[in-house]
Amino acid sequence: MDVCWNVTSECNRNCKYCFKFTDYEVSFNDKKAILKELKDIGVKKITWGGGEPFLCEDIDKLMKIAKSYGMYNEAITNCSLLTTDNIAKKLKYVDKLNMSLDFVDDEKNSLYGIGEDYYLHFKELIKSINKKFPNLFIQVNTVVFKHNLNLLDDLYNELKKYKINRWKLAKFFPVRGSALKNKDDLYITNFEYEKEVSKFFNTKQNFEIYYNNEEKMMMKHYIVLSSGKLIISQNGEDMEVLNLLGGRNE
Repeated sequence: MDVCWNVTSECNRNCKYCFKFTDYEVSFNDKKAILKELKDIGVKKITWGGGEPFLCEDIDKLMKIAKSYGMYNEAITNCSLLTTDNIAKKLKYVDKLNMSLDFVDDEKNSLYGIGEDYYLHFKELIKSINKKFPNLFIQVNTVVFKHNLNLLDDLYNELKKYKINRWKLAKFFPVRGSALKNKDDLYITNFEYEKEVSKFFNTKQNFEIYYNNEEKMMMKHYIVLSSGKLIISQNGEDMEVLNLLGGRNE
């Protein structure tokens, strides 16, 4: 069993396409208890998300515990809190790192909420990560929406300069949060998405390309909220099934 644990719902960025949950955050001791419950119910892989997971100051301690349980640690981050000085600590127990990148134009990165000089930071950071963690699996996540739909070639050509394992092209999914609020401005149809990403089907590069369309996003997946609630998300609906700090919803 795999879960995505939104270890915090806090974020230091305001991406217009974000569909994160908003919930309260529990103490470090409660997080350790949640982690123990996840082990006991058979979880083998945790995707650490948020919000921005590296805003959780104890995340490296939690990942260490997860590794001691034999779990695989995957992290999804906007990269802003990772630096060349702290990655040795922050990424020590990470098996797979998901780095966000939607534009190579930093004016657009700022406009759509991920921050000023984001690509400048990204390209320096990935070089340091490649050097310090040569065996770390790196996936670059791109949310495909109306305003970068015709700029994917730029991203593709830039990513070929770096050592990454996979590029994930995820169709914009307005299920909750800012994504739902900004749906009219950002939404693209399945036809528009598939027409644009199909150009990469037969390309040759040193990384895999993964296509995450709306159908895949509608499939069942398990999410742990920052409060400890276990959610099943499927077909655009979220259902709480269990509170990992005690109590089951029937």
